[in-house]
Amino acid sequence: MKRLNLIPLIFLFKLLTDPIAQAHGLGQSFEKEVGNYTVEFEYDALEVLSGEVTPYVFRLLRKESGEAIPFDSMFLRVEERDSKEVKFAGLIAHDTILDGAARTSIALNEGTYTFSFYFKRGEEQLAEVEFEQIVSTGDD
Repeated sequence: MKRLNLIPLIFLFKLLTDPIAQAHGLGQSFEKEVGNYTVEFEYDALEVLSGEVTPYVFRLLRKESGEAIPFDSMFLRVEERDSKEVKFAGLIAHDTILDGAARTSIALNEGTYTFSFYFKRGEEQLAEVEFEQIVSTGDD
């Protein structure tokens, strides 16, 4: 009986799912300045498609140096822009692998969404920001 060598498959899976490989990958990255901070909002897709799970990364950086700022958690709220229906709301822990970042994956339906989030260290709120996200059907 022929044995399947799983090592190359495990390596490929790890490479495709490794958060370091996903960071600053082939997706989109947006920045906003808030006080002394720069907030980055990234997703690992060229286009966010309806019903597909999309990984998102959120970073908090010093505006002057671009250095990652440590935080404990961030609160994320995702709502459909027109109906104001909340699709996701909750705390996301700081990811120690992705220095200065938090990450999550969300599947959304077609529409325009507002991602509102703020970073916390202890009881201190460090920065709050909003980004809009368009989700398409991919039929274009």
